[in-house]
Amino acid sequence: GNKVEDFGVGFYTKYGDGGVDLSPIADLLKTEVFSLASHLGVVDSILDAKPT
Repeated sequence: GNKVEDFGVGFYTKYGDGGVDLSPIADLLKTEVFSLASHLGVVDSILDAKPT
């Protein structure tokens, strides 16, 4: 999907991705996350990395 749907659906690995008290980017679209990362100066090698 285009959003981080795990936060809305509730499928987590115990103490994994869902083990947070606050997730300020959970409701952002992926394009918004990349725009924010670029604005914050995240290096291109990270922005261009293939997902694993």
